[in-house]
Amino acid sequence: MNSNRSILTGLLFGLLALAGCSADKNPTSAPQLTPAKVASNALKDAPHLVALAASGVRDRGEQDEMLRVEGKVPGFGGFYIDSDGAVVIYLKQESAAVQSAIARTAVHNQYVNRSELNVREIMSRASDAQIRMGLYSLSELIAVEYRIASSPGSIPGLVGWGTSIYKNRVVAGFKDSTSMLNGIRSLSQWGIPASAVVGEVWGEIHALSNWNSFVRPTRGGIEIGIINRTRFHPSGDSIIYSGGGSLGYNVRTPAGVQYLMTASHVVTEWTGTNGALGDTVLQPGILSGAGLSGIGTMTINPPWNQGAACPERDTVAHIRFDYCTRADVALGSYINVLPDREVGTSDYEGENGKAGCCNGHIHTWTHVQGVLAPEFVIIQQDSARSKGVHKSGSTTGTTTGVIGVPLVSVISQLCWGTTPAPSGGRTGCASRPWVLFQHQTQVLHMGIGEGDSGGPVFYGNATPYSALGITSSANSLDPNTKPQVCTAGLACTMYFSRWDEIELLLGLTLNPSTVQ
Repeated sequence: MNSNRSILTGLLFGLLALAGCSADKNPTSAPQLTPAKVASNALKDAPHLVALAASGVRDRGEQDEMLRVEGKVPGFGGFYIDSDGAVVIYLKQESAAVQSAIARTAVHNQYVNRSELNVREIMSRASDAQIRMGLYSLSELIAVEYRIASSPGSIPGLVGWGTSIYKNRVVAGFKDSTSMLNGIRSLSQWGIPASAVVGEVWGEIHALSNWNSFVRPTRGGIEIGIINRTRFHPSGDSIIYSGGGSLGYNVRTPAGVQYLMTASHVVTEWTGTNGALGDTVLQPGILSGAGLSGIGTMTINPPWNQGAACPERDTVAHIRFDYCTRADVALGSYINVLPDREVGTSDYEGENGKAGCCNGHIHTWTHVQGVLAPEFVIIQQDSARSKGVHKSGSTTGTTTGVIGVPLVSVISQLCWGTTPAPSGGRTGCASRPWVLFQHQTQVLHMGIGEGDSGGPVFYGNATPYSALGITSSANSLDPNTKPQVCTAGLACTMYFSRWDEIELLLGLTLNPSTVQ
């Protein structure tokens, strides 16, 4: 579908194809940037990005709104929310002092009439925003990000990248420190100023599916399994239990249709079927005779883009990513169940990489009121008050962290099409396709583990919480293992699919609120 188009063209020197979306979320195709035969300075692409945003193209969610502000305030570098809840605006250093007042007014006017109450409350201080001098405008940073993204295979060891509105830089993640140093040195040949990029070691990125765990009771946000009644187990069982992930949210459309939400790869990775439908979602305690019954059936799971719709991961050999997607999400229809529409949280919340406590017990069920884009979350990382980003998952319970990069793309290999063993579980992978998860949000210092996929990600330090998205993947500094329960403190990194990208992909407005 058009809303799932790649932002990347895969051409050698960084074409840009922005999939637009009008106010009613109908996608609008955007023109492409023409590449030069020799890599030109990536910053030259910046004015075109501002023009696209001004014309109504919506490809980056809230950052498109920021680009529209830049159209009114040259040198505008975006804004973030600091640990005191204040709005902080970046302006390029050469911008005149008078631009400070203009920038505050422009940001205030852009958000003062927003329909979301939580956004209006957060942005109420925009007219008194702090001003920080930066080196780059937002459009320049995004242009650099797209130039990096157009040639990931030409920068060995690169595993992810995104524009940091907190650092006024593009952040590039690498497998290890050696590839990071070499990768940063090579940027100039792609027309990228070295000063525009911050390199970090992220390790490898893995989806957080779990085939081998058991399920336990929940009303939302803890463990689910996926079963398929048409595939036969070698032991003679009539159904195969694929293991699973976590139930994200119970959501409702404006028409009142209810769905359960989880990560798409929880449904499709085990079957090896792109866009798998019809599988049953299982939760424990639901047993009927010799067979298993479930709480729902997967009914909406848009196939991930593949082939020419995905960028090249190797621009020398012209090998494309096997799959790419803007949001790792699937929806299921409930079976004779009226779900409690709350999010479960564990007894104690895990901080600095530790798991939540204790023994999978759910302490309370918490209301979620409304949706929030990550750009409105406190992003400054040097204060305990910034730790308002939470997730609940089947393996690590409720854990907390801080936003790293609000909009980032990461590369992962999946175990695609497993072979069942007579004793249960899996014996291997039929293939290991390369997947580019686009438009994710990075969360730092958050404990994460296998089986947390699809778990709800939410924001706030008091009820009701605001929904941010659902868990998709995490880092592993050991290339031979997937991330287990993360106890490495600052080394723990999680990625989630943003709510605005989920709605854009599905073409649906989804309300996670317990109050309609």
